[in-house]
Amino acid sequence: MKHMVNGYKNNSLFLFSAVFAAFLSIFIIQGCSSSSSSVADENPDGYFTGSASVKEADDLTDLAIADLQGMVSGNRFMFMSVDNVLLYDGTITNVTGSDFTGTVNVYKDGVLLAGTTTVAGTITSESSITGTLTGAGAGSGTFSLTYGLNNADSELTRVAKEWRGPINGASTEGFNTIISGAGALSRENTFNSTTPVLAGCVMDVASSISPISGVNIYSVNVVFNSCTDSNVNGTYTGFTTTLTAADIGLLMSYSNGSYSGSASMVFEP
Repeated sequence: MKHMVNGYKNNSLFLFSAVFAAFLSIFIIQGCSSSSSSVADENPDGYFTGSASVKEADDLTDLAIADLQGMVSGNRFMFMSVDNVLLYDGTITNVTGSDFTGTVNVYKDGVLLAGTTTVAGTITSESSITGTLTGAGAGSGTFSLTYGLNNADSELTRVAKEWRGPINGASTEGFNTIISGAGALSRENTFNSTTPVLAGCVMDVASSISPISGVNIYSVNVVFNSCTDSNVNGTYTGFTTTLTAADIGLLMSYSNGSYSGSASMVFEP
C-alpha cells in the first residue's frame, strides 16, 4: 500500500512538472511574440532638408542635388529641388518598423517626366529619411534627408502674409501669393509668360490652405483657371511649410498628376 501511495505521489509530481513546463513554454513563446509585435512603425511626418544623387535625362550623367527639401504628412511626401526645378510627389504604401516602400511621380519644370517610380528606404521618427529611387533619369538614385529644426505646430497666424518668389524656375520674381488669416489663397495677378507651365493661370477663389495638426505642414488646395494651355486648368493639391523660426520663408508644392507648381518664397512686408 505504501508503495502505491508513493507511486501515486511520484506520478502526480511528474504530471504537475510536465504541465508547468508546458505552460512556461507557452508563456515564453507568447511573451517573445508580443515583444516582437509591439515594435512601433516609425513616423515620417515633418519638414526635412538634405541631398540626393540622381541621373540626368540621358540616364547616364550624374546629377547632384544639394538643396533637396521635403514635406511629409501621413502617407504623402513631396521632395523638391528649387535649383533643379524638380518635384518628387510620392505615396508611402507600406511602413514596417523603420523600413518603408512607396511610389513617386517625378516632375521637371512643372511637367510629369515619366511613369511611376518606386522608392524604398528607412525612416527614423523626427530624425531622418533615406531611400533609393528605382526608375529612369531623375527618378533613379538615392536621397538622404534630415529632420528640420523648424518643426513647430502649424498655425494660420504663422503664414497669413504676402509671399514673393519665382515658381517653377521662372526668370522673374512674379509669384506673389497672399494667405489670409482664414487660410484663403490668392494672387495679386496672373502668372506671367515666363512661368513654366502655369503661364496665364488665374488662381480661383476656392484655393486654400489648412494647418495639419502636430506638424509644421499645411495642406494646399489650388484651383487654376484661364491658363494659356487649357490642359493645365484644374485642381492641384500639395503642401506648404515655413522655413525659418521667424516664419519669413515659405516652401510650397502642388501637383495634379500631370503638372505641378513649386516655389521657395520670402515674406513680402
